[in-house]
Amino acid sequence: MAIVHEYVPDDDDGNDIVATAPDLSQEDEFNKNNMSAPTLSKSWKVQSSHVPSYAGGKIILCRGKGARHIYGLKSDDDEGRNINDDDDDDNEKRNEKPKEDLTPFLLAQCGGDLSFIDALRGTKARTVRNGCQSVDMDGDDDNVDDDDDENLDKDAITCFALAPNDVDLITCTQSSILRQYDLSGSAESYGGEERTGPCKVKRVLGRSGHDLPVTVMSFHRSGVFFATGSVEGSVRVWDLRGGYITHSFRPGISARGGASAVTALEWCPDTENLHLAVGREDGTVRVHDLRTEEKGGDAMVGMHDHVSAVTCMAWAGKRHEWFVTAGRDAVINTWSIHEEEAPREGETPKKKKKKKTEKGKETKRKIVYKRIRTLPIYEQIEGMCLLQNYHMSHPSVEQHDVVLATAGSKGVVRLWKAKRIESDNPDQRPTLSNLTCIGEQLPKTAFGEERGGYMSLLLTSHRHRLGQRDAKDNGGIPSSTEELIAVDAEHNISFLPLIGMNKISADNKESLDVDRTIIGHNDEILDLRILPTPIARDSNNESIDTKQDESVACRPQKIAVATNSAQVRLFEVGSYSCEVLDGHTDTVLALDVSPCGRY
Repeated sequence: MAIVHEYVPDDDDGNDIVATAPDLSQEDEFNKNNMSAPTLSKSWKVQSSHVPSYAGGKIILCRGKGARHIYGLKSDDDEGRNINDDDDDDNEKRNEKPKEDLTPFLLAQCGGDLSFIDALRGTKARTVRNGCQSVDMDGDDDNVDDDDDENLDKDAITCFALAPNDVDLITCTQSSILRQYDLSGSAESYGGEERTGPCKVKRVLGRSGHDLPVTVMSFHRSGVFFATGSVEGSVRVWDLRGGYITHSFRPGISARGGASAVTALEWCPDTENLHLAVGREDGTVRVHDLRTEEKGGDAMVGMHDHVSAVTCMAWAGKRHEWFVTAGRDAVINTWSIHEEEAPREGETPKKKKKKKTEKGKETKRKIVYKRIRTLPIYEQIEGMCLLQNYHMSHPSVEQHDVVLATAGSKGVVRLWKAKRIESDNPDQRPTLSNLTCIGEQLPKTAFGEERGGYMSLLLTSHRHRLGQRDAKDNGGIPSSTEELIAVDAEHNISFLPLIGMNKISADNKESLDVDRTIIGHNDEILDLRILPTPIARDSNNESIDTKQDESVACRPQKIAVATNSAQVRLFEVGSYSCEVLDGHTDTVLALDVSPCGRY
């Protein structure tokens, strides 16, 4: 259900009603009229609303500064403005030079569609299939029975991937059709005169070619290639420029019998090497080299050290010499990557040592992934991020150290560090130490295992400028530090800043705190209350006139909401930034607020 606030009354003709103070000479007449019953407006206008924007599934963050016109042309000038701004401020803004109109956004699945969630305000701006009109809908698409073939939406989006340029969006529908959308914000991107309509389909790539539904999609860093993985275990690589398949990889027979579903896809960040890592439900990881392998060829590297589904993979190191894998078997494996001389066909290693290399012939070499460490962490990992810039704000971490952030079934975000160890022997390669926990989310803000844990983990960039903690101290500009975004089982999206100023616990671990929370779905609202703005007081406990003393910052007005959850949610009016209060063990049924606004 939607949370709606800031209703603006107007008359029957649609004009806003403006209350004007009477003239002093008409004081008696005013007092007489004031005794009469007040007149209520017959019509109201919605100023803003909070509607369901995320109902579970995949969620990704734009890699750059965002997209243009996600609210449409008409609303762009009003977004981010305070409704109490004076006309003088508006005139000053008109005289200013036009700023870069980019809004950082999250793409999230919601009712067979994709929602554009404003990462700054926390509200749904538009959707791919319905445009900005979907913001006024209740979004109750979850009542459709997926088992009923007659009511099944064939165009419902089941999987998607966003290119690194934040412009090219590829979606796969229930009927296994691949479509390309343009999110550049131009006239060719969105429909309608004010660009508030649905996203326009730039190209239809056709059927995916998979026998079963596509569950995983991932773009290469160049934005030219993207891969699709399905339930039957096959992987296909597409060329976006031509819209055709370049490679197709089918899995072998797993130990359980039959093919295993694809659970993770990860491209090597090195653009010179077209390496694609494929994780499957049976715990196997295969790395394919697109430059050397032909269609249906064997994988370059195969790893079989996990016993359950592999959910996360990442290349680490300055030259990508490390590889990290994690999954639902509650372990993290670290691998070293190096080259070895490949034996010739028909030769054993012993014969190869005795036989000299013929003059003029190059020795073939192969890439080897060697497992060096295995860390049991006792929780199923659903999300993992590599923190490459963590050392910049934390002097205790060196540049060559590998720092990871994980989130999973226990509902706690944790940070891990592995130190690079150099060998005294020049013939031996460097290695990594065991992973040690260097940071953990505070228990009061952790989601917890009893409620389902975390489902995914994302990392923001300094280009997004999403930090809100020190925005008031920085002239209203959010922090430029990185943040972790944890998505839990109840569709809450929490932001945890990595600012290097977090508290250090007694066991020398950094304490991660939640800065703000975006609510993806409120479910059924049981009660709500408006929190009065607390009166500002000085050191002598005397009230301060905030109109005369501009240095005193007034707290934003908030709304307390109780849903069918054990949490109480505090929404800021206007920005919808949410603070979650824990403490109850069962559903909160009623709320009340003290007149002073403190309790």
